[in-house]
Amino acid sequence: MHELAIADSIVQSVLSEVERQGYGNLIEVGLRVGELTDIVTDSLCFGFEVLSRDTILRDTKLVIEQVPVSGECLTCRKKTSINIPVFQCEYCGGFEIKVVNGQELDIAYLKVDDDGDNDETEQRGE
Repeated sequence: MHELAIADSIVQSVLSEVERQGYGNLIEVGLRVGELTDIVTDSLCFGFEVLSRDTILRDTKLVIEQVPVSGECLTCRKKTSINIPVFQCEYCGGFEIKVVNGQELDIAYLKVDDDGDNDETEQRGE
């Protein structure tokens, strides 16, 4: 179950950023998870919940955006969506596809309640 190791890495990264930035109450951690990562999001959420239980992140919600697979057809050069398991261009039918999206595993943002009065600040990653 590699989701537990990934959850641990996320918790450690977020704790480090919270300390570095001096954030107050962290409300939400947003993740972008590509469809090709084979990550079981329920297991990742469970791991995050368990590992953050005894930290300042214990009430922080993990929000996951699933990123579908898309690519660029090397035959017609158009961007195309990909229906797994067949990597085929939806325009020309070509099979030479360069994957552009779907392999992400990124902390996209941290949503912070600076002083507990629901005045939220959002820090987005690049």
